[in-house]
Amino acid sequence: QTNPTIKSQASHMVDFLIGQSTKKMYVISDSVDENNFYSSLKNMLAKRDTNLRITEIIIQRNEDTIDYSVFDSLGINTLLIHSEDQAFVTDVISKIYRISPYFKFMLLGRPRWIKYDNIEIELFHQLNTWLFTPSMIHYEQKEVESFVKNYRLSFKMEPDRFAFQGFDVMRFFIGYLQKYGKAFCPCLGKSDIQILLSKSWEDT
Repeated sequence: QTNPTIKSQASHMVDFLIGQSTKKMYVISDSVDENNFYSSLKNMLAKRDTNLRITEIIIQRNEDTIDYSVFDSLGINTLLIHSEDQAFVTDVISKIYRISPYFKFMLLGRPRWIKYDNIEIELFHQLNTWLFTPSMIHYEQKEVESFVKNYRLSFKMEPDRFAFQGFDVMRFFIGYLQKYGKAFCPCLGKSDIQILLSKSWEDT
């Protein structure tokens, strides 16, 4: 699978939270339903860090403000907006922004937020927002520079994410085929095949 699974994404967020020594996290949503990401996140946190406490805040769409009495006025308030609805996410961020002069926040965002064009960058900065992404292209690496140069020469255009992804898939499987032969499937995960989209292949 070329894209990290929901479980893999949740695992990386857990690593980040533990690395930040987070002791309390507020999860803001518009319902009590749990999607796969949030369910995986809660299960992993329960297994790895029993000291981290989650406070769930339900906000109705017609509410004008958030009950700020639940937030810590001294420490950093770690927030996760549990929703796939762009309108709801945007509305919550605006509400949190209005009380940000009185509290310290760290807002955790999902990859699709990068595509939201109705949220001002200033709000992200003010709320100390961290957005994680399934992959990263390090353009300063020599192999990436070489790939971009050759792609431009061959196709007279800039490579997009799918060009990098297609190259990585080819390199990954050809690397195993070259090293282990046709019966390489049992050997998957035993070699670190260097790819362009990130430091190492996401294990699914």
